[in-house]
Amino acid sequence: MDPEQIEIHAMHNEDLPPHLKYPEQLLFMAFRWLHQSVRAGQVTREQAHNEKAQLLDKFAEWMRWDGIYRDTCKMRVELGGYSKEVELESCERCKQMMIIFDGRK
Repeated sequence: MDPEQIEIHAMHNEDLPPHLKYPEQLLFMAFRWLHQSVRAGQVTREQAHNEKAQLLDKFAEWMRWDGIYRDTCKMRVELGGYSKEVELESCERCKQMMIIFDGRK
């Protein structure tokens, strides 16, 4: 879901949409808080606008990190199937690489 859609749901005080990635959930909650704070007079529209810009700047970075995390998890699962085989039958360099990949070193 793109940030504009997330903001629309948050602005209308809807429930958290299902199947959002963690960064999208954080953005939704931040947008909800910003809109509620403006309605309650706790922050000005200008403050909210500035904070929204900061959130959107960070959101792209959060999504990149989320993608890196998910890719790393997939890689570790795929490598996990080979780890025992590598340790039993491969060269010493391969064994050392596997120790690094699976987090033992």
